[in-house]
Amino acid sequence: VLNYDEIKVDMEMNARRFDEAKDLGQKSLEALKINIEECKLKVKTLITEKTEGWLQLCIGVYEYAIEMAKGRIEDKELVKLLYKYAYFLLDERQFHLAEQPCNEALKIFCEMAIDAPSMYRPDVAATLNSLGILYKNNNRYEEAEKKYKEALEIYRELAIDDPVAYR
Repeated sequence: VLNYDEIKVDMEMNARRFDEAKDLGQKSLEALKINIEECKLKVKTLITEKTEGWLQLCIGVYEYAIEMAKGRIEDKELVKLLYKYAYFLLDERQFHLAEQPCNEALKIFCEMAIDAPSMYRPDVAATLNSLGILYKNNNRYEEAEKKYKEALEIYRELAIDDPVAYR
């Protein structure tokens, strides 16, 4: 029936397997983070060299890195990647593509601001402002005004606690 010695051996074997899998998962995560950094460097190289098709290559590299990162790296790392991609798209006047990563970044910043408002509310405001710029550049003035007002409200709240930083 239930042999305690067999149960202990089985439990130890399963615990060892779990530890090995956890170790492998950690090593894979670290390797993935290195790959994401390599993607960022590839984008910088493409921007610097500006060879034929560089813009589409940059977009492809960013989108692939983001897809591989989702659900695998921490949100605070993913949001940096999304934000960097959104700013790249805004800088390159690819407004039709910038809305999605801006909105994804905003969603993550809002979620993180629930637990750490002093740390992430400025990012929420900055992302709302970026969306305002994006909408303005696409002649979506009502949406732009709404985002600007939301950002301004947050900046005003932040200025109460730190008037020097937000004047």
